[in-house]
Amino acid sequence: MTAGDPYRTVEGDDMSVSSNAKYPIAVLLGLAYIWLAIAFWGWYVMNLPINEFLLETFARQGHDISYRISIIAHDALVNVLLAAPFAIALASVKPLNNWSCVFVAVATAFVGSYWSVELSSLPLLIRSWSFWAGVCMTVVSLPLAYLAAKSFGIQSEIE
Repeated sequence: MTAGDPYRTVEGDDMSVSSNAKYPIAVLLGLAYIWLAIAFWGWYVMNLPINEFLLETFARQGHDISYRISIIAHDALVNVLLAAPFAIALASVKPLNNWSCVFVAVATAFVGSYWSVELSSLPLLIRSWSFWAGVCMTVVSLPLAYLAAKSFGIQSEIE
């Protein structure tokens, strides 16, 4: 790696991320986050019966609003926990430790989540509360995890 490389700078023995590489790295973090979330949820839904438990406890007893609130709260918490490692990575690397990089990672995660949705299905999806809950969780989980990381004092240790 040379000092003229636009993606890295070499200062003595320390190698650091330059500002030229911060957005591609934020894109990679967003893709990695959404890949992990999709893989995890695929496994989680098949192996843990939380949805069935909440359906039995609330929805089948006539408490539809309670079911929706509990499933959204559960899913939001799980999504923020899934986003935490990526938020910590954003907060720990100085050039990535800003809201523009968080926005790039979130936008990438959103596109990664919904790129395969057929346009003909949008009218049906737009009327579904679960679609909007998923959109909100995709857009809000990483920023909430980033705020939590910052509030716990995660400092930019890598230049």
